[in-house]
Amino acid sequence: MDYSEIFPHSSGHRVTKPAERAMASDLHKKVVGPMAVETFLDKFFPKDADNLTPHLSPVTSVGIVENATTSKPIKRRSPIAQTSPRSFASRLSLHSSISHMSPRSSATSSSASLRRSTKPQGRHQFDDVSAAPTEALMYEPFIQTCKRIAPGLEFVNSSGSGDPECQLSGDALKPDVVVYAPHSGRTRDSDFSRLEMHIEFKYNSFGDPFQDPVFVDAVGFANRRLQSFEKVGCEMAADTCGQIAAYASAQMYRQFRTHCFSVLVVGNRARLIRWDHAGAVATIAFNYVLEPHLLVNFFQRYAQASDAVRGKDRTVRDATPEERRAAEEHLGPSDRYFAIEVAVPFTDPETKETIPVRTLVVAAPRYSTHSLLGRSTRGMVAFDMMSKWKVFLKDTWRIDSPDFAPEGETYKILQAAKVKNIAKFIGACDVSDTESGEHATLTQVYARMPWACKTQDMVRYRHYRLMLETIGEPIWTFKSSYQLISAVWDTIEGHSGAYEAGILHCDVSVGNILIGPDGRGLLIDWDLATSVAELNMPGRRRERTGTWQFSSAAMLMNSGTHHHVLADDLESFVHVAAWLALRYCPHGLAPESLSMLLYEYFDRCTQPGKHDIGGYGKEAAIMRRAFAREPDFKQSPLLNELFPALFSTFVVRYKLPPFSLTLMIPDPTMETPEEYKSWREALLPRLESHEWILEMGKEVLSYTDAWPLDDRAEEQPFVSSKPKAQKRESDRESAYHPVKRSRYH
Repeated sequence: MDYSEIFPHSSGHRVTKPAERAMASDLHKKVVGPMAVETFLDKFFPKDADNLTPHLSPVTSVGIVENATTSKPIKRRSPIAQTSPRSFASRLSLHSSISHMSPRSSATSSSASLRRSTKPQGRHQFDDVSAAPTEALMYEPFIQTCKRIAPGLEFVNSSGSGDPECQLSGDALKPDVVVYAPHSGRTRDSDFSRLEMHIEFKYNSFGDPFQDPVFVDAVGFANRRLQSFEKVGCEMAADTCGQIAAYASAQMYRQFRTHCFSVLVVGNRARLIRWDHAGAVATIAFNYVLEPHLLVNFFQRYAQASDAVRGKDRTVRDATPEERRAAEEHLGPSDRYFAIEVAVPFTDPETKETIPVRTLVVAAPRYSTHSLLGRSTRGMVAFDMMSKWKVFLKDTWRIDSPDFAPEGETYKILQAAKVKNIAKFIGACDVSDTESGEHATLTQVYARMPWACKTQDMVRYRHYRLMLETIGEPIWTFKSSYQLISAVWDTIEGHSGAYEAGILHCDVSVGNILIGPDGRGLLIDWDLATSVAELNMPGRRRERTGTWQFSSAAMLMNSGTHHHVLADDLESFVHVAAWLALRYCPHGLAPESLSMLLYEYFDRCTQPGKHDIGGYGKEAAIMRRAFAREPDFKQSPLLNELFPALFSTFVVRYKLPPFSLTLMIPDPTMETPEEYKSWREALLPRLESHEWILEMGKEVLSYTDAWPLDDRAEEQPFVSSKPKAQKRESDRESAYHPVKRSRYH
């Protein structure tokens, strides 16, 4: 089943704005720039023997570049000494690159010829590219030039051939030009499971999503922290940003990578970009016609770089024939299988020998529309070559912060406390390898550099893998409405046990509830969980966490100030049950009405400042004890009674004191201060424990004769309301299935 088709957004809407804009909004203020080109090359492609691919040699094509293998240092020309005319951007590029260099790198530059820009004998190799009358005619001249300067790479015009495995809003992704390693095994021009990088072309400057700083001081970056690197107010620029983000996202999801690179060509200028899960780093725009050595140097260094420098995960390899046969037998057919090394020890029950690293075989992950940024969780059923069992592998990038314990540590606490209705935990580890060391993001480091323009606050993400023994099915595959409610209340019971063990989940959502092999609900994804003791510590407060569509109204209405408590998770369970009932249980709402209800209740948000604000649809439903557009669950009439009863308990969180209480003036039309105080004191304690909601679930499930047994999940028809475009950070993927969701961290 392709969940990206039936579940493209958490609320079930079709794309509510152009897909490229949605991807661009995820990158809002998370592209760091402008980095000088030579700094970019030296930082990300250090030229030393350990990082060179042994079978590739530097390019020595006569008439294209100077001999790159010569031991004679290449002298840098001063920008003042230039005799040929140079644009302001070109001068700034060279000026900034000098400013970014450390004293150490400056001292050693004269003795490392391969670390310097390879300069051309002539400035004409890319003339045909910039002189092309249309964008489409730029591709082939560029490819032919690159083939000569970097024969160790394969450049392919992929503009007419999309990858059917990677789609955005139903359209196959097809970059203008893609780059492959020799003998890549690609099966088509656009193959995101094997490409090395994409190159996007735009004919004029309107297509450049970035803008270089205007004001420059003596060292090259005055007032940059006050300037935006993003081009604002240009639709073409936003579309380009979304395009390149979608391509990087597809590449990272279809492959096993820590980061990737791309090139953006706009007219006669180009930018180099490095992507990871924290954001992206982009260079200043440089004139590749006047300074072709910058592109030449980039492609040559990339061709000679090791897999780790290129961003490939060295703990993953193609499966051997024996491993492929085992995977096909237990996992089913796939076009490609990978073998993953996971540092979770396995003890052979017969020999008692302990093997420190397991080998798991997985099928090539399928791409679903989601953001590159954040945790980018992938859940895969894997075959363990050690134990010969099928297991579940969660591959994610965890927030590397003292406020967020690794998920494996949380599972150990839960299993020690014998918490019910959670998946059985095998082991977990941070990912590292001998060449790259620990796998962690770098973009957040460069966001703090003095040359970087204004960005959002960024966090460090670290690669993490977790193994579970239990393999479940998505909650929206329930076989009856009775099983739906029963599974949700199973997870509330598990949540209660975890709370007693001192753990609060903090991310209750549709994607984090599964139906286990025994038909019971399982609560998964504990990576945002926190200690109850820490939440109660004075002055201790984390940033807002959770999935937007299922976060409590209190969390969304009081962005950045609300203290996450148990009542927020309990309210999230209600929103999860409401979403599932509205989307998959038959009712009387017309498609247009359902679409608007989903939008108002689950998706609507505003942007008053740093944080998005929302939750008003949820608050309104709670206050009126009913949905804004009342569905009639004819096949499951108990649902018509369940939701008003649930809403009624949460009214106490949002009902303001009577006006007379505020002014201490009696008002006969409102309840008295004493009545209000008595009512509030009676209801608030209910939200401080699970007892009331567990009792309510037990009661409603006890009426077995009133529940139909054959009303299995059936997607209810709806139409997109296409509301005004709005921003939410979307980087949350379910551990067990591709579900696009949103969260804040």
